Amino acid sequence: MSGPIGIELAHESARAHVSGRARYIDDIPEVRGTLHAAPIISSVAHGELLGIDASEALAMPGVIGIVDHRDIPGGKMLATRSADEPIFAVNRVEHVGQVIGLVVADSMLTAARRTEPGAQIAFMNPGGIRADLPFNPGGQLTFADIFAVQPFGNDLVVLTLTGSDIETILRQ
Repeated sequence: MSGPIGIELAHESARAHVSGRARYIDDIPEVRGTLHAAPIISSVAHGELLGIDASEALAMPGVIGIVDHRDIPGGKMLATRSADEPIFAVNRVEHVGQVIGLVVADSMLTAARRTEPGAQIAFMNPGGIRADLPFNPGGQLTFADIFAVQPFGNDLVVLTLTGSDIETILRQ
């Protein structure tokens, strides 16, 4: 985008986002052979990373492999201004939740079982739309309005559900 300083410019995809015509990854049917990943995250705030024992995960049916810093060619840092955040931890972890690597599997259920071994079913919202876009007088939308319709991140979430909960999900 270019223009005079102080002039507000709309993002090129803003109209599609607020009108509901934007296409998101969840709007695209899953391609046969799609792989899913579950992060391997640090459970300690600071420590030396001696390696990954992936034997248990690799023994699970459907697990294709493990991805870590050694699988990234070139620079190992995220493309941030300061380039101080590794894509995957290398030699040490610096905070709880830091991503060490990924377990790659042939299904969401297998990926879910990486973090919750008892998982029995996996659901995905293939349409990607979570709610109706609200009508606001004057046509203004807030970020919260848009986020309620289509969250901008899709995480693998593992839940314990009752039969009634599952029935409710399927009716939505």
